[in-house]
Formats: sequence, C-alpha cells, structure tokens
Amino acid sequence: MSVIFHLAALISCSLLCLSTFTARANPWEENPTAWEYTAATGVSYTSGNSDSTTFNLQFLGTYRDENEEAFYGADYFYAEFDGFTSTNSFRLFGTYNRNLSEKIYLGSSVNIFTNQVSGIDYRIDLGPTIGYYFLRDSNRLLSAEIGLGYAFESKDGETDNFLTYRAAQHFDYKFSDRVTLRQAAILTPKATDPASYIFNLDAALDIRLHGRWNLRAGISHRIDLDPAIGSGKDDTLLTLGLSYSLNGFLKEKEDRADQRKTLKKKVEKKEGTRDGWTRNAAITTSTAKGNSDNLRLKFDYDSAFRSKENEFFLKAGFQYAESNGQGSQNRSNFGTRYNWKFSPATYAGIGLNFLHDDSADLSYRFTPGAHIGHYVILNNYGGLSFEGGFGYTVEERGGLTDSYLALQAAQRLYWQIGAYTYVTQEIAWDAPADDPSRFNINSYLYLDTIISDDLHWRVGVEYYYNSTPATGAEKGDLSLSTGIALKF
Repeated sequence: MSVIFHLAALISCSLLCLSTFTARANPWEENPTAWEYTAATGVSYTSGNSDSTTFNLQFLGTYRDENEEAFYGADYFYAEFDGFTSTNSFRLFGTYNRNLSEKIYLGSSVNIFTNQVSGIDYRIDLGPTIGYYFLRDSNRLLSAEIGLGYAFESKDGETDNFLTYRAAQHFDYKFSDRVTLRQAAILTPKATDPASYIFNLDAALDIRLHGRWNLRAGISHRIDLDPAIGSGKDDTLLTLGLSYSLNGFLKEKEDRADQRKTLKKKVEKKEGTRDGWTRNAAITTSTAKGNSDNLRLKFDYDSAFRSKENEFFLKAGFQYAESNGQGSQNRSNFGTRYNWKFSPATYAGIGLNFLHDDSADLSYRFTPGAHIGHYVILNNYGGLSFEGGFGYTVEERGGLTDSYLALQAAQRLYWQIGAYTYVTQEIAWDAPADDPSRFNINSYLYLDTIISDDLHWRVGVEYYYNSTPATGAEKGDLSLSTGIALKF
C-alpha cells in the first residue's frame, strides 16, 4: 500500500510541478484570455432576540489553453444560530490537466476538506487521473475522468489513510455573454470497500451584472457513507451572493485586443436624485440541510414618490430564520407616509406603521399617526429631514393587549454619494404620551452600490429597540445583511 501511495504522490507532485512550468511565470503575456480569477461572498448577521451569523467566501482561479488547464481555489462556509454553530466547513483544492490528444488528457488533483460540525478534522485526497472530453468548444465543456488516489483523514480524533478510486465529471455551459453554468461531480470510494464512498456535487450559476461583477447562485451537496459518529450522511448548502473578477473579463478571441471589455452596456453616472417614482426590491437568502439544517430569508420592498407639492413613501419587509427545524426569527413590517408640502422644505403628513415579531413576542403593533416635518437639507443629491407628531398605538405583546396615545419623532436621510453609491437611513422613535420612558426605536441604514441600471448591491444594517420588552425577550435586535436589490 505504501508503494502505491508514494507512486500516486510522486505522479501528483510531478504533474503539479509540470503545470507551473508549462504555464510559465507570466502566462498572461502569451495567452491573455487563459487566466481568470473570481472571488464571491455573502454575509448576514442578527443579534438580540435572534442571534445568527451566516458567511461564505469563495475563490477560484482557472487557466485554459489548447494544451492544458488548471483550477485551484478555496471556499469557506459558516453559520451560527443562537450560539449553536450549524455550519463550519473549509475546502482547498487544485487540479491540473495536460492534453495527450484532442480528446484525452492526463491529470492530477488535490483536495483538502474540513467540517467541524460533521466531525471531520481533515480529509486530504490526492492522485492522478485520465480523462476524456466529450464536448470542448468556446461555449461548452463536458468531460469525465477516472483514476486512483490516496486519502488521509481524521474523524472524531481517529486518523486513517487508504487507497481510493476516483471518478469525476465536469460541465461548463455558456448560455450567453452574461450567463454561465459550472457544475462538477466527484465520487471517491475506498478501494477496499467501494460501498463506502464520498460524493460531492457542486453547481454555480454566474450572471454578469456589469464590468467585473457577477450575481452567483450556488448549491453544494455532499454524501459521506462513512460519517463521523452522530453525524448524518449528507449535507446540502444553497448560497446567493456577489462575485467579482479580480482580473476582469476579456474580449473573445475573434474580437481580442490587449484591452478588456465590458459585456454589458456602460452604466450612466447618476448625477443626483430626481423627482418622480423610485422602487426597489431586495432579497437575501442562504440555506443548509443535512448535519446542520438552517434557513435564512430576508425580503425588502420600498417605493417613493417625490414632487414639489407632495411625497409618498412605502416600505415593507420580511425576515425569517430557522435552525434545525426551530424558528429563530419571524418578523414582518409595513409602513407608509404621505406628506403635503406647504413650502419647499416644510411639510405635514399622515402615516401608518405595522410590526410583527415572533422573537420579541410581539403579535402585532398598529400605529396610525400625523406629523409635521422640515428638510434641513434638500437639493438634487438628497435630503435630511426631522419630524414630530402624534399617533395611536394598538398592540398585543406577550399575550397582553394595550392601546395608547403615542408621541412620535423621526430623522430621515437619503443621499447620493458619488456617481454610483447612495445611502438611505432612518431613525423613528415612539412612546406612550403618559410614559415616554416606555419607548421603541426602529432604525435602518442601507448602502446601495449601482451595478447596472436595474441592479444594485445592498449592504443593510437594522436596529430595533424596545425599552420594556415582553418577559424573556431582549430589548434590542441588530441585523446586518447583504444582497441584490432590483430597481424598477
């Protein structure tokens, strides 16, 4: 066994060294379309009555020319709900293939994987392969390969090493200049017990947004028929995030020059805000299933109409999270305001707000009200306003109903920062008129970066505070999220 292992390791190292030699120190000068580097990420965070963190980071480098191809990369996934770590995995991988003919290639691969939740301290697979291209052109690639390998692993503190078989399939399809699908499946059974195997399936859909930016939706599925004690056999992870090309995207060969090109029309610079309608819808989602089951979904919609005579605003949102079948967050909110301007900067208006929050034990809270406000700053790039007024609140919290006359105050900001970024921010305060110490604060800040005329990348922070929460509930809730916002 040790002889076979050393032979496999020697061939693997030799081929990886050969890849460095054949790719040369600066392959970009010889074939500037060969290399492509991309990085992708997604993140969300909540704290308070529901504590959760989800984070994923991915990197991929690819090299392709007529005679060889190489892939190397890493990905990290982490999720935590209410102090319980539900996902914590890291993978490092590398592959090199050298063509022996138009259809046949010789390859070598290395894969390092760890998953603390599944009890895998580490798993290292390496070995040579021989493969065959069923399809290989500018828009399609379909290949399959087989080979021998050797694995080192540590599960639940026990180490082992053994010979493996390897079978893999790769598929890339370019639907258009803007949409690409990448998929790979790898099967690695033990040579002495083929029924004990690990199967990995990965797929990602990249949608070119603008310049170097892609929207990436990915799914990863892993089956381990010899799992650690107490762990399940399969894990599934679904992610949505933004990817960025570290070296840009190049012209096709028939249109090639030394410059890079943008595959979408150039976004026109936004020189300040404009009167009229604006509408945005934003979504963030992540899910995992298997040894750790968790789901997080966040949706926001907001619209605004501004003119010299009046203004209308509407905002609605929904947040849901669960871990291992237990809901940790279920929150929905709605708010609308209408303002009449009796001078360019001063207005009076009416509004209605609704809030439901399971984690805060708030069944409902309705607050209609009236207010008067003034824009301290108002120009083509945005506005900063302050307002105050009265409302009437009806709520059910902790199984107890209440209603009262409420004092209201708010500060609001919308502002264009440069040509491609703008910020929207609000702090709203309300309290019973007979006891202002029992107050609520609802606040948020959104930073939107314009990717195309219709798509934005949004980073949002939201904070909710109740000075007298229901029994067993926290006073404050903080959340951080990132996702795609659609403007229409």
